[in-house]
Amino acid sequence: MLFIWLIIFFSMKGTSVLGDLSCVPRQGDPGQGYVCVCNSTYCDTIERPTPLPLGHYHWYSTSNSTPGFSHTTGTFINASIDNNTDVVFKVNASAQFQEILGFGASFTDTSGILINSLPEEAQNKFIESYFGLTGIEYNLCRLPIGGTDYSPRVYTLDDVVGDEDLQYFSLTEEDLNLKIPYIKKAMSVSERGIRLMACTWMAPGWMKDNNNNYRGYVRTKHYHTWAKYHIRFLEEYQKQGISIWALSGGNEVMLTFVLPIALNSLNCTLVTAPIQRYWFKEHLSPLLAASNFSDVKLIVLDDMRLFAPYWMKHFAEDTEAYKIIDGIGLHWYFDKYIPPSVLTYLHQNFPEKLIMYTETSINGGFGPKAVDLGSWVRAEAYIYSIIETLAHWTQSYMDWNLAVNLEGGPTLGMAVEGAIIVNSTGEEFYKQPIFYAMGHFSKFMPPGARRIQVVSNQNISLEEYINPTKLSKYADLEEFGNENHLEASPTNPPIPPYVPKLLTVSIATLNPDGSYSVVVYNSKNETQHVRIEEPNLGSI
Repeated sequence: MLFIWLIIFFSMKGTSVLGDLSCVPRQGDPGQGYVCVCNSTYCDTIERPTPLPLGHYHWYSTSNSTPGFSHTTGTFINASIDNNTDVVFKVNASAQFQEILGFGASFTDTSGILINSLPEEAQNKFIESYFGLTGIEYNLCRLPIGGTDYSPRVYTLDDVVGDEDLQYFSLTEEDLNLKIPYIKKAMSVSERGIRLMACTWMAPGWMKDNNNNYRGYVRTKHYHTWAKYHIRFLEEYQKQGISIWALSGGNEVMLTFVLPIALNSLNCTLVTAPIQRYWFKEHLSPLLAASNFSDVKLIVLDDMRLFAPYWMKHFAEDTEAYKIIDGIGLHWYFDKYIPPSVLTYLHQNFPEKLIMYTETSINGGFGPKAVDLGSWVRAEAYIYSIIETLAHWTQSYMDWNLAVNLEGGPTLGMAVEGAIIVNSTGEEFYKQPIFYAMGHFSKFMPPGARRIQVVSNQNISLEEYINPTKLSKYADLEEFGNENHLEASPTNPPIPPYVPKLLTVSIATLNPDGSYSVVVYNSKNETQHVRIEEPNLGSI
């Protein structure tokens, strides 16, 4: 059986209360598994694990045949077990690695449209499912500055031609009706708090060399105005009672270089590493330093890891520019071509900088349709990607939209899959297997947790397991810029990593409350006996 399960155990004494509401399952599309149905009167929940007596543990599981979270408790066994068929994972908390920042998704216009289409009580259950104490507790989210391909129209926050002084800069109806209300609702139910990383998709057309919203560079004469545009955004959201934790330099600023045919229609702005370095150093950073937002973090790239070494090398060449940046944002597209050792390279060469995965989605390139209700295969792609990236020093992981409709939209571009699918006509929403895949990590690996070592008795290590096929043309990542076009078409857009070898793998964290979270993922369609060992508590 394909499954993901999680064990939580404590090194302190306590008691446990089990009060979860179970999933109401519904068969998904033909040949698929199940979704969990939520509406105004009912939605499944998952309480935080409470401390147990010493030697006991919580056990949460999700599989292709058991939707939602299944939850039980158990007791460690002190006796040694000798079973050659067991996969054994030994937890070693003395070997600690990166700190976890968090997990989340994006407050897109599409998400706001769909949440707004639900009755008020269903809206509340939607927000609670993602952000509340009885939900999967997202705490790190992306916020578009202006429009995206998941907006009802193409727009920026100042489309008045030639407005160099930004006199007409203003938040739009999308901000006021589709983003801000739901950010505030999420903040009101979140105990962990919500960090927002804001990001532009496009500069106003009048600032760009092609005078439109598709592709094009910001003209050098508008660099300072473009920086002021970001400061104005921070100011306007502050007036709404919303603080921004970080700014990125723009969404997928390099992607249309390598996919010009497929993505010419996307609203975006082209940027190279030297341009972003100059703009950050000479314009955006000085304005931030002189404002009330000097603590806002700067995240570079916000694009595929294909470009990451090229990007970071250029920033590292300028000591002053390198000092002002806080980390790098990455998207999972093309990950199947570029080995995760790139992430280890980033950590080893730029150890003080954050490594964040800031966008994940499955689009039409992954299958015959954008939304596949009940798809376990798509959930597996997420599970694999999260384990892969966390095992290589990544500190956060974000999905794309909080919600899409049954067609994977509404969108101005490519339709995509979602962790939650909203059926506006039926006044209900469906939690996909992807939702629970994300939840095993976001709920139980809280901010401040640290990844710890897990040693396996298998003949293959986690590093060897996570070794996708490499695109040989870019094996050393140095040829980019000489010939930078991958084969693509509108029907073959970027796709997520494939799930590799059939194996059982594990990843674990030491949490701020002293508990351990151990996630185990079995990609084999058969039962696998698994044993977890902790030197002070025994075996599970």
